Amino acid sequence: MFGEYYLWNLVGNPLETTITAAHMLLSGLFDRHPDLTVVLAHGGGALLALRGRLRHGHAVQPAARASLHGAPDDALRRFYLDTVVHDPVLLHSLVEFVGADHVLLGSDFPFDMGDPDPTGTVRRANLGAEAEAAVLGGNADRLFGLS
Repeated sequence: MFGEYYLWNLVGNPLETTITAAHMLLSGLFDRHPDLTVVLAHGGGALLALRGRLRHGHAVQPAARASLHGAPDDALRRFYLDTVVHDPVLLHSLVEFVGADHVLLGSDFPFDMGDPDPTGTVRRANLGAEAEAAVLGGNADRLFGLS
């Protein structure tokens, strides 16, 4: 199924990110490790598109809430996301949900699915000057102690 049309990369890579992040989230990882920092590639994959399902499942399925004791949205906002989503409108939505302080500039360079103009993508997302500066480097400086 994933062998055709380059789906192994177009869908498969973000899907792997999504599954891993959902597992980390529902496992209560952030509850057990409150100082842990996790940066997700591919803008978190489809994780934010599934936030309603994660919320609902956590509310109605004992298995989905067995380890995550807080709200799924709070745990989602603990992740840091990169900007490699190839869509300024989607990038704007990611920043609105997790906050500009949890989004880092990504490129995926030199791979073929990399963003050929990551700075331009961020600028086209119309985040506002302060959020744009944070995403373009301020967050990486702070998170990784670069400055």
